[in-house]
Amino acid sequence: NNAIITDCWIDVITAPATDGQGTAAIALGFVSATDIQTSANYNGAPYSTEGLADLAGPEPGTESGYIKLAAAVGLLMTIATGGLTAGRFFVSVDYVVTD
Repeated sequence: NNAIITDCWIDVITAPATDGQGTAAIALGFVSATDIQTSANYNGAPYSTEGLADLAGPEPGTESGYIKLAAAVGLLMTIATGGLTAGRFFVSVDYVVTD
């Protein structure tokens, strides 16, 4: 509650793979389904290359893009247009808590 998200990035351990039934797209968010990473194909940035990658938002030092949470929420991952059969990544979130 009252957390302000200031930065997010991803550490891809194993790039995602599909079941061959469509091109899966992945989005990440807290307040909305896409507020830290808009929907992107599983085989494109930031998911396709193992290692560290910056997510779409917010960017440190750009306060207008920070995300303030009004309640305690978890990370939401949305997978669309195809199934994933493999893949492993960690999402890191920097935040501060205010009143």
